[in-house]
Parts: sequence; C-alpha cells; structure tokens
Amino acid sequence: MIFSINQRVAIPCYTKDSFNKLQTCDEDEEVIFETWEDWHESMEGLEIHLLNHGIEIKEVYINIDELIQYCRLNNVKNSSKIRAQFALLKSN
Repeated sequence: MIFSINQRVAIPCYTKDSFNKLQTCDEDEEVIFETWEDWHESMEGLEIHLLNHGIEIKEVYINIDELIQYCRLNNVKNSSKIRAQFALLKSN
C-alpha cells in the first residue's frame, strides 16, 4: 500500500536485515512476501509502473524499531497500511 502526495508517492523500503526483523513483528493478517527477494522484485515492478505513469517515487527506508515505537504510541497494528502512512510521514 502506498499513499500519494499529488503525483508523488512514498514507498516503505527495507534492507534485508530490516525486512527479516519486520517479519517477526508484522501484524498483517496475510503474509504477502516470504522473502526480501520476493518483496524487492515486487517493489521494482511497482516503481517501474509508477514511473511509467509519471508518478514521482520517494523510497523511504524504514527503521523497524522506530516503526514499532510509532505503532505503540498511536495504538495501531503494524500493518501494510500503517507502514505506508509511516513512510509518508518520514518522507517529509
């Protein structure tokens, strides 16, 4: 999930290590990507699609500890929707 600022989107991104850490605290009902490689391949495809439609991309690498703290402070589950909101917040 991504959130747009006009024709610009903030995409939550992860290193291999942060993706692995995310897997231990993700509260989404369904696991979409089992490996970082699967996630990365999907994100590359999404980025190409967005760029081809004239949408500016801002990759935001997520610090999982900060994300966990954000979820606790805001009393929200660590879901793809919340990670997209967090990326948008961090992109500014």
